Amino acid sequence: RIGGGEFTQIALAPDDDEIRALGEAVNRMSAMLAGYERDVRRTERMRTLAHLGGGIAHQLRNSATGCALAVDLHSKECPNGGESSTLVVAKRQLQLMEEYLQRFLQLGKTSSLSAIGALDVAALIEDLLPLVEPAARHAGVQLRWLPGAGSSKVVGNAERLGQVVINLMLNAIEAAAANCAATGTTGRIVVELSRDADDRLALVVADSGAGPAENVQQSLFEPFVTEKPDGVGLGLSVVREIVEQHGGEISWHRAGGMTYFSVELPCETTEMSRVEAVGCR
Repeated sequence: RIGGGEFTQIALAPDDDEIRALGEAVNRMSAMLAGYERDVRRTERMRTLAHLGGGIAHQLRNSATGCALAVDLHSKECPNGGESSTLVVAKRQLQLMEEYLQRFLQLGKTSSLSAIGALDVAALIEDLLPLVEPAARHAGVQLRWLPGAGSSKVVGNAERLGQVVINLMLNAIEAAAANCAATGTTGRIVVELSRDADDRLALVVADSGAGPAENVQQSLFEPFVTEKPDGVGLGLSVVREIVEQHGGEISWHRAGGMTYFSVELPCETTEMSRVEAVGCR
């Protein structure tokens, strides 16, 4: 059955003897093979997506470049174009779009962190807030930022961790806005930094949305899993990949009518030792 791809666990013998030990070994092997199969399927899906999406990504990059040029020309024509916060946000969003499209082309390829160093996550979030605040205002969602006390420094890639922050905040805005439309209440989002009991940096993004649908809860961080009609299902899988590359963990839970996405990252000293050990630079 295992040879045919059926990796269910077998019943163990009641006596603690060689037969039971053999059954336990078979079950361990079956569990390992099931895990390998899941990894292979996920990798192949990502490679297929990267192959098919290459042409689309190229066209989108051309469109983004043309749009950025038009925004630059418009800012020069406007009397207060150079000081317009909305134009600044638009240009930064277009720059991020180009960066994300470039990373899209790397999906399914073995990658390692580059351009890493010590960075302040609180400062990173404060720098990114202007990019998501217009979306929150447009959706009628209140956004609260709690930087916490103490150091918020980690070792990592600022652009990739910034992608984590933006993805989680935009997902929270969409969830809170959808619940607003359904219930007529005001949406709320809380972004908070703190240190946990193990002195790891904890980033929590909470929203007042209804939470993930039951049919996607167990596979929320897997590629192509989404409950959105127009969604692709890559945002949270990319977030998990980036967090794990930084030696961290991501999880979610529901409590008090709020959905909490929690990212835990090693402290600066611990992560620098890990990075030096694996030879990243």
